[in-house]
Amino acid sequence: MNMKVVVIWGFVVLVFAGLGIFGMLNQDILETPPDINAPYVPNDNVQGKSMVCSSTRDNGSSSYRFTLDETTNNIKSVNISYSASNADIDTYTAATNLNNSIVNGVTFTLSGTSTDFALIITANVGSMDTVALESVSADLSKLGIIIEGVTDYETYKTALASAGAYTCD
Repeated sequence: MNMKVVVIWGFVVLVFAGLGIFGMLNQDILETPPDINAPYVPNDNVQGKSMVCSSTRDNGSSSYRFTLDETTNNIKSVNISYSASNADIDTYTAATNLNNSIVNGVTFTLSGTSTDFALIITANVGSMDTVALESVSADLSKLGIIIEGVTDYETYKTALASAGAYTCD
């Protein structure tokens, strides 16, 4: 009777050890892929002071986050986020055109569908291609987004104030 118990327990230990080794070797199968539909959020680990301007418009809301150089108080980069508030095919087409365009110094990231999309724009003010930016100016104006090569924060705030009611820090 004892010999049967020892053999059965030995067999059970071998089965569980085999399952453990199999699980250890196949851990990569259990990892979940990142969510493709999750909106892109830019990493804000840039050194400097940050200022925010935001506005709510008829077709959506937009927010500008300026990263300023602490010593010169000039704009280093601008992160612009635009969120659609209602379904409008013209604004979605403009956002899609921007997402498919290539402008040096400016990145466009579109997420969502035509009824609820978000467009994230990151612009390095000092190194962006203003000639290529002019080619997408019609799409930018449909969304009410202003991207300028201005490094002075107060001048950029004045340009935003001419486009609508922006609340700034």
